[in-house]
Amino acid sequence: MLSTRFFTIFAILLFLFSAKNLPAEEKAPNFIIIYVDDMGYSDVGKISDGELNTPNINIL
Repeated sequence: MLSTRFFTIFAILLFLFSAKNLPAEEKAPNFIIIYVDDMGYSDVGKISDGELNTPNINIL
């Protein structure tokens, strides 16, 4: 009985003290990569001829 109680308390204390040493979670950087095929510089965006409406790309 005493050894079971001692083991339980020891396991709980070990868990609590080891949890403090965990490294903080790092935030991943935000990258947006857009791959397109056969697109010219003036096909989308503010300098386009107006055929494609791309407000979200214009914000970037």
